[in-house]
Amino acid sequence: GLRTGMSAEASFKLPGDPVLTVQEASLAWRDNAAGVFVIEATGLAAFHKVTTGAHQDGRVVITDGIEAGQKVAIDGVGFLNDGTKVRVANADQTAGS
Repeated sequence: GLRTGMSAEASFKLPGDPVLTVQEASLAWRDNAAGVFVIEATGLAAFHKVTTGAHQDGRVVITDGIEAGQKVAIDGVGFLNDGTKVRVANADQTAGS
């Protein structure tokens, strides 16, 4: 058991509504605002400001700014700008997965 001066850490997953998450590596900062680059059907990157929530296990909760199923850039986001042409290496990287 725990003794004086000792500590423990625990995390719990509580039931609730599903949340939208993206990989932390997807986050980019523009004009002091967090966002992600959504890959549009045209193959162009578009910066979307997002509101973030909790961070856990390399993922971050997105509470506003994108919708589940949108394709987001996860690599090289520091080099992207609105309108940058991108090549999708893995089409399965969508918000929420």
